[in-house]
Amino acid sequence: MAILVEYHGEGDPDDAFVKAEYAEIHATLELELEHSKSKWIELFKTKGNRRRTLIAVCIGIFTQMSGNTIISYGTSIP
Repeated sequence: MAILVEYHGEGDPDDAFVKAEYAEIHATLELELEHSKSKWIELFKTKGNRRRTLIAVCIGIFTQMSGNTIISYGTSIP
C-alpha cells in the first residue's frame, strides 16, 4: 500500500485511485489463489490437455536444441 501511495497517490493514502488499485490487486491475488488449487494430473486427464502438454514440452526441447546449443554441442565432441 505504501508503494501505491508513494507512486500513484502522490503521498495521499486516501486517494481514490490508490484504494481502487489496491482493491484490484487484492481481488486478483485471491482469484489466483483460488484457481491455484489444481493438480498436476490435470495436464494428462483429457486428450486435449495431453496434446497441449506434449506441444509445450516439445517447444521447450526444440528451443533449447536450436541455434547456439547445437553449435556448442557440435564443437565439444572430440
